[in-house]
Amino acid sequence: MRPASYRGTASFAGSVASLSRALNPLHWHEDAPYLWFETYLMAPAGSRGAAETGAPPHGTSPDTGLPWFRAEAPAQAPARDCWTPTQLFEAVVFDHYLYRNVLLTDRVNQPDKISLHYSQVECLETVARRPCDGGIDLDVGEGTATREPDGTVRLVVTKTIRFTQPQAATAEVNLLAHVMVPLCFDFWLHAGLFGTGGSTHG
Repeated sequence: MRPASYRGTASFAGSVASLSRALNPLHWHEDAPYLWFETYLMAPAGSRGAAETGAPPHGTSPDTGLPWFRAEAPAQAPARDCWTPTQLFEAVVFDHYLYRNVLLTDRVNQPDKISLHYSQVECLETVARRPCDGGIDLDVGEGTATREPDGTVRLVVTKTIRFTQPQAATAEVNLLAHVMVPLCFDFWLHAGLFGTGGSTHG
């Protein structure tokens, strides 16, 4: 099944900092609760004590940092504004299915550059009529805002995703993704820049 892909760019006269919250996945469940139920940084594999909260009842793999029981939530690390490669847990809804997914993310937060990069680690499960192991086998992208030499801010957003669960609806979900991923990200670009004098380019 061909993955759904999107790439959008925008430029505007304004501040890089104005995009800080939008490019921070730790706020997505607050700002878009109709898509994200939960987002948080995961505790590193093998960590214990004050660096983590909500450890899974049946424990965590010391090699991957993922819970041994896929239905359990991964241990949570403290929130922060920027981070080197760190796993992020998201509980995200698409086509009325709940995907409990883990991404490898890194985030830069500087006066002239804010960037978020992410790539697929593992989808723990898809919650439909019954839970299914996995559900996403490809989810990679970035959101980067940089100050250009002419003083404008340039925003680049990309995403590529492919769904594998629920098995009986995989074709339907992926066909919907080919429509909704570009539509949602274009809407986000326009809504985020509305009133800033920005211009968008596909």
